[in-house]
Parts: sequence; structure tokens; C-alpha cells
Amino acid sequence: MARKTRESSMEHGAHAALRLRAQNTGQTLAESFQRLIASLPDPSWRSQELATQLGQSVVTTGRLLRAMGNTDPLAVLIQAPGPQPLRRVIRAAEGRGAPPAEVAAAQEAVDEFRDLIQDHIGGRRALSSILSSWVPEASREFEMRRRQSLFRSISELLGAQQDLELVSAVLTPSAQGLPLDLAVVMGSLGVMRLRPGVQVDVSASDMEAKGEERSVDLRHPNAGGPFGPGGLDRFCGNPVASLRAHRLGGRVRYTLADDVFGPDTKVDHLIARFVPHDHPRAMGQPSGSGDIRSPFLLNIQDFPKHKLIMDCFVHRDLVCDREPQLKLYGVAGKDPVNPRDDASALDELETREGVQTIGDGLRHAAIGEFPNYLPMLTELFAHIDCNPDDYRLARISIDYPQYGSQVTLVHPVRGDGGD
Repeated sequence: MARKTRESSMEHGAHAALRLRAQNTGQTLAESFQRLIASLPDPSWRSQELATQLGQSVVTTGRLLRAMGNTDPLAVLIQAPGPQPLRRVIRAAEGRGAPPAEVAAAQEAVDEFRDLIQDHIGGRRALSSILSSWVPEASREFEMRRRQSLFRSISELLGAQQDLELVSAVLTPSAQGLPLDLAVVMGSLGVMRLRPGVQVDVSASDMEAKGEERSVDLRHPNAGGPFGPGGLDRFCGNPVASLRAHRLGGRVRYTLADDVFGPDTKVDHLIARFVPHDHPRAMGQPSGSGDIRSPFLLNIQDFPKHKLIMDCFVHRDLVCDREPQLKLYGVAGKDPVNPRDDASALDELETREGVQTIGDGLRHAAIGEFPNYLPMLTELFAHIDCNPDDYRLARISIDYPQYGSQVTLVHPVRGDGGD
């Protein structure tokens, strides 16, 4: 135990020393370049004007000026251009008449920056990753850039991508009281094949085989007729996807049936299900005590998507004081994670996203990427004979969701054992 304590103390000391060195380097870098730019015969603090004056790219001068204007030395290192672009700026400033003392000071600051990257970190990407954990306002930008890069890479490799993945659930006390009935709409919107010959999955159609009719057709005791496959086609903004079914044991997997490709070939697919309280896939299954467990929605990120939206409409009789949570899990090559299991903590990933509680009804439920969302929800609530004003909406909205992850919305409800 004593050995572990000493090792932990040494590790903490190394982290503190690295952070202090990074702070000093960032401060020196910002101050030296502020003086360098100010020393020019005709100094400019606008990126386009400075780029023209020094013969540099607007990207370089824009990043430099943003970094110089940041009061956090660690954020300076994240935003600043790399050592080589900075050296080009110094040479250009020297050519424009900057004093030798300011040129030398800027060169020394860049040398410190280079040494920090090479000798103490190992690379600029590694440095940005470390710094982002220390700079809260920079962490989200860092993460978003990496997710965008991953999206582009995966979509090019797979030859396909998607604009929006939608999971919209309505939780209602069953006619027998607790537990719950679940109505859910799933949508794969703006699905596009980027090159010919690529098989493209449509995740919104990954459902049980047709034999389990009640989980495929959306039915309700007080409403007649199915509201299932094909019933939502009129709400699609793009042409309706033509699908090919592949039966795999007890499940059916769907892919695009045609071979068209390119930016003008986007298609949509929407499907709805009704899952009664006693179905094995119900979100809140009965426990031995007769209570229900916290319901949850999940979506596996196995397809490159611009955006994921998960909505959960919860009846006012189920709403409790505890707030819904977003859980992110790494599931690449693994089975889906049940957040109720103790072992789920081993797969949980850090996330800076959260759940937004929007309010009651449909007043603020609109989705810009899906203009027909509100008309579809209005018809859905009418079909299951429910008043949307009796429901509170909790939403997860994620741009470029992390590939290989499971996004899970856990929504505690009254009577799940937590009250």
C-alpha cells in the first residue's frame, strides 16, 4: 500500500510539473508574439490584414491572433499554430522590420514550444489531448474536431453516411398501472451511398422477425389499425428508402436495395413500434417486487452520422425528481451494454454531452433537420390516444456521435425503486 501511495504521489508530481511547464510556455508564447506583432511598422490585429502584410495564410494568422487573445496559457497552446508556421511568421515579421530583440524573443518562445511537444509530450496531437483535459472551454472543441475527423474517415472507408439518426420514445403507464408501455419511432434520415457497390445498412429497420408482430406494428387498445412499416413514409423529407431484407436467425437486417450513389441520392426510412409492458424488449420490465427498473433508450454508433437525436416523452404520472442521464459506453466488438448491470462501469466512456429537459408537450420539440417531426409526433400521440401536453420531453442531441460507442438515455421514473 505504501508503495502504491508513493507511486501515486510521484505521478501526481509529474503531472503538476508538466502542467506548470505548459502554462509558462503558453504565457511566454502569447506575450512574445503580442510584442512581435505590435513592433511591426503597420501592426494589424485582423487576420486577413495580417496575413496579407506577412504573406501568410489567413488560417495561420487567425489561429495566432485567437491564441494571443486568450487569457489562459494552456488554451494558447491549443489554439496556436505549430512551431513551423510560427517560425514562418517570425521570418516574415523580421523581413517587415520587426526589431531584432522581439524576433529573438519570439524564436526562443517557439523553441520552448517545440521542446515541450517533442521532449515532454511526443507530438502535437498528444499535447492537445492532454491540454484539453485541463482546459474545460477547449475540451469540447478538441473533442468535436476529432469526432468530425473520425466521421470523415469512417464515411470514406465505408462509402456511406447519414444526416440524422432519430430515436423518439413515448413512455406511458400501462392500462394495468405500472410497469410501462413504450411507443417508439426510429428514423434513418439522409442515408447516402458515397460510391457504387457498397452495402448500406439502415439501422432504423433492425427489428425482430415478422413473427413478433406486436413489436413491429404500433398498436394501442384505444386506437385501431397498424401504424407500422410504411405508415410513416409520408413524413420523409427525402425519397423513401427501398430496402432488402436479410433474415438472420430471429432477426431481420435491412440494407438499401438499389445501387445509386452520390449527393443527390439521399433517402429516408422511418418506422414505429409499440412495445407493451409485458414484452421482453420493454424498457421497464417488472422486478420481483412488482416495481419497474429505470427505463433506458440506447443507440449503437456503427454507422457514420452527422447527428443523433434521442427524445424521451415521459407521462407526468411517471416523472420524478431524479434527472435523466446520458451514459456513453465503448461497445466496439462487444454486445450492447445494460446500464443496470454493475459491470457497465467498465465500458463507460467520458462524455461532455448531457440530457436537455425541454419541457411539456410539443411546443419546443421541433428538429431543424427534420421539418416533419412535429406533424409526425402529433399523429403518433393521436394514434395512441394520448395528450402530448401530459408528457415531459428529455432530449439528447449529439453532433458526430463517436463511432463504436453506445449512446444511452437512462430516464428514472416514479415507481422504479429510486423514490
